[in-house]
Amino acid sequence: MQRVNLNRGFYLFESFFPVMFMIVFIIVIGAFIYTIASAVARFFHNQRSPEIVVMAKVIGKRTQVHSYRGGSFSQGAHHHHSGFHTETRYFITFETEDLQREEFQVTGKDYGLIKEGDSGRLFYRGTRFLGFERTN
Repeated sequence: MQRVNLNRGFYLFESFFPVMFMIVFIIVIGAFIYTIASAVARFFHNQRSPEIVVMAKVIGKRTQVHSYRGGSFSQGAHHHHSGFHTETRYFITFETEDLQREEFQVTGKDYGLIKEGDSGRLFYRGTRFLGFERTN
């Protein structure tokens, strides 16, 4: 009768798991570093860019909703048990006089005050929306 070596499968798992763990760890850390570096680079790009004022027309509006499950936490005597949370991002697309289209993320207040078809002066710096002054 031939004997089966069950330890061989365990040995493969034991030698393979640390390698896979390190690969996943490096990918997660790399994605985190990339996200932070992109945000910092965008911030400095916007800071160096001149403020631009152009005549523009609002040609579109959209929202982007993210839902996620939150955790629970304690703060002093208060215990918070949270369920699903949502985050809404607001975007407005402008068309400038030279027919260039620019989409900017805006605050909920700006999103509510500006409507499609509005014309006016668009103020922005790099990729950052600074304001819109309606003229019609």
